[in-house]
Formats: sequence, C-alpha cells, structure tokens
Amino acid sequence: MRTIWQIAIRGACPACGRPGMVWQRGLLDRVQMAPACAGCGQPFAADEAGGRGLYPVVLPLVVLMVLAALKIDDLWRPSLWVYPLVAAPVALVLVGGAVRLAKSAHLAAHVGRGAGQ
Repeated sequence: MRTIWQIAIRGACPACGRPGMVWQRGLLDRVQMAPACAGCGQPFAADEAGGRGLYPVVLPLVVLMVLAALKIDDLWRPSLWVYPLVAAPVALVLVGGAVRLAKSAHLAAHVGRGAGQ
C-alpha cells in the first residue's frame, strides 16, 4: 500500500504504485482520473471523490484565504492590483493541492478496504 503523499504527488496507483492515475488532454481541459490503472487494472473513475464530497476540504481553505487577505489589508494596505497577482496563484496551489490530496486519500482508503476484504 502506497502512502497518501506518494499517491497525491506522483499520481501513483494505490495498489501497484505505477504513475498515471490522472490524465489531461489539453492545458485548459478538465483534469480527470484514468478509468483504470494501466499496470494492475485497479479501477479509478468509479471511486473518484468529487462534487459535494470536497466541500469540507475547499470551504475552510477559502475562509482562511479570505481572512488572511483581510488581515494583510489591515497590516500593510497593499495596492489593489497586488491581490489578483498574489492571491490567484496562492489559491490555485492551495486548493488544487488540497483537492488532489483529498481525492488520493479517498482512493487509497477505498483500495485499502477492498484489499482487506
């Protein structure tokens, strides 16, 4: 069984460790999970965590980012153009990383339950 960090960072299969769990056709296309692992055949797409199941992951991050922006505005009073320049990349990295980690944890837990049966 792979660790959640290995699965999230490398996109590795939780069962065999082969990379390639996620795929993307183009730069602006939606990132999706592969239907199954090319190495061991472990199905992925049916177990993808998405939609409302990710709200508990995303909403606290959004609240923290808004509170941080308000605190930064109180302390340093940066120009208005600084917020989109800094906040957009930070939000993409934080939310994207958290969602990827949550999806990996969900898939690893599902594979772990399947292996234990």
